[in-house]
Amino acid sequence: MYIRIKKVKTSSGKIKEYLLLVEGQRIQGKVRQKTIANLGRLDLIKETNMADLLIDKLRDYAKYNKLMDMARTSCDWSREYGIILVLRRLWEEIGLDEIFKRYLKAYKYRISLSEGILALVICRLLDPGSEHRTAGWLNSLYEPKWENLQLQHFYRALDFIYHHKEDLEKDLFFKAANLFNQELDLVMFDTTSIKYWGEGKDIDILQYGYSKEKRGDLKQLIIGILMTKEGLPVACEVFPGNTSDLKSFLFIIEKLKEEYKISKLIWVADRGMVSTDNISKLNELKQEYILGVKMRQFNQEKKDKFLSLDGMFLVREDLYVKEIVVPNEGRYIICFNPKEAELEQKKREFFRQVLEKKIEKSTTKEWIIKNGYRKYIDITKGEIELNYKRLRAEGQFDGKWVLLTNSKLDSKQVALAYKDLWQIEASFRDLKDDLETSPIYHFTERRIIAHIFVSFLSLLVKIAFNNKLKLIDKEASYQEVFDAVREVKAVKLTEGRKEIVFRTEFPAKANLAFKAVGVAPPPRILSYQESKSVVSRQE
Repeated sequence: MYIRIKKVKTSSGKIKEYLLLVEGQRIQGKVRQKTIANLGRLDLIKETNMADLLIDKLRDYAKYNKLMDMARTSCDWSREYGIILVLRRLWEEIGLDEIFKRYLKAYKYRISLSEGILALVICRLLDPGSEHRTAGWLNSLYEPKWENLQLQHFYRALDFIYHHKEDLEKDLFFKAANLFNQELDLVMFDTTSIKYWGEGKDIDILQYGYSKEKRGDLKQLIIGILMTKEGLPVACEVFPGNTSDLKSFLFIIEKLKEEYKISKLIWVADRGMVSTDNISKLNELKQEYILGVKMRQFNQEKKDKFLSLDGMFLVREDLYVKEIVVPNEGRYIICFNPKEAELEQKKREFFRQVLEKKIEKSTTKEWIIKNGYRKYIDITKGEIELNYKRLRAEGQFDGKWVLLTNSKLDSKQVALAYKDLWQIEASFRDLKDDLETSPIYHFTERRIIAHIFVSFLSLLVKIAFNNKLKLIDKEASYQEVFDAVREVKAVKLTEGRKEIVFRTEFPAKANLAFKAVGVAPPPRILSYQESKSVVSRQE
């Protein structure tokens, strides 16, 4: 069978062409054409793409041709696509794009700088690494706006961030507060140390100091981050590696008073910030605070009084509190979570069983000392025994924490404010994890500070994404949705001179990401090319 065009002259003298499907047959020794089907007028077939539609339908019945088509098609690449759309829209939605463009107006290469900054921030969320690694990482994603980005653009972006950090930070501080309706009356400040693996020598912020990771052989720097009670990062500072918590704490207080014109705040900090010097300085500056207290530092008389459940009242299902005022010290708020107490009791029972088995099988005490079990063990004349009395005494701390405050908040408000600190500390660990995923190797102070600020921005974007996600589905898991939208890829296929880029199917949870940031899912066909003509359908 084959195709034939039949020309027919109408009564008006016009020639019309018809497309026929014919079959050659031999009749009495001669080849004759037999019309199998009249497909219609040729001009209408071209206008309606009927031929293409018919071919697509017939392919379902043509097994050999389908296999041959697949054999002739090659997959050039598959790249990340969906997550880039979501994070770009989020960047614009929370106003970061607007803030940066305000300061980029005076720069000649403002477009490449703007895109370079965004690429660095997104890279911290998807594949943390150095700027060199980021430049190579661009090949693993589909974003036409980044096709011309090179390593130099990332270094220029870091330099821009360093020169404008103070202004950018101030704008971000108030922008974030307004965007999420934050009440900046209750803030949390925490610090951490970050190791330095590079070869920078004359860099002031790189100093030997107390390492929370026990790496005194490496220089380090201190990062301080300020967060609201909802866990939203609003400011980030970098300090020399030998800076004490108190000095960094006082620096932030002065900065808020002088630059941000904020003087009325209640500081919430964990037990690491509690010391006589810190408390005295806060009182001297007339600053209100809520500080976690180490319960094990109390003498036995205080423990018996503070940790007793007598006098506690219910705040909510999982929280009881009571207040004790100690002259010349302040107000202590004792908190108790019965569910947490039950969990800790079960853990201790499991811990007891593990220790008993270890003692029964062990002939050496080294494992005890090495693993921090020494305080629960008695060693007499080489014999190892478990101190059950000391182990049981740990039960007095189950599900409890003690706070010291000079604020005017009532006991319930103080307890709830400190519980918010746990969420904040989780966010702070995220920031540190992002930094530690790829050790810092920069040779200059400005690049180190800018690198850390990029990580701070990525944390802000991450929390903003999570907040928006919870607005449309409180039960949604941030990580599950994030992973789902990363499965939306752009794939390039080639067949002869034809090239097509299309997106893969959406996992069910990926739709939540697009809905959360308010962007429509992209079309299935992103672009196609035939010969030298190119058609793009990308939004």
